Order: sequence, then C-alpha cells, then structure tokens
Amino acid sequence: MEERMRSLKSSLDAKRNILFGMLRKHLVDACDGKTDKSDHIPDIHA
Repeated sequence: MEERMRSLKSSLDAKRNILFGMLRKHLVDACDGKTDKSDHIPDIHA
C-alpha cells in the first residue's frame, strides 16, 4: 500500500513539474514579447 502511494506521489510530482515548466516558459515568452497577444487570448477562455 505504501509503495503504491509513493509511486502515485512521484508521478503527480512529475506531472506538476511538467506543468510548472510549461507555465514558466509561457510566462517568460509572454514577458519577452515572443508570443503574439492575439494567439494566447483563446487559451484563457478555452
């Protein structure tokens, strides 16, 4: 049981790290002005 919890937690941590990495990259790109304002407005409403 404990082993299953540990593997579940590690997979959740991995997913969270991937999401944070993507979010951080998106924010950095937006701050640098690389992303066109018009193409990330739909993402917010999606």
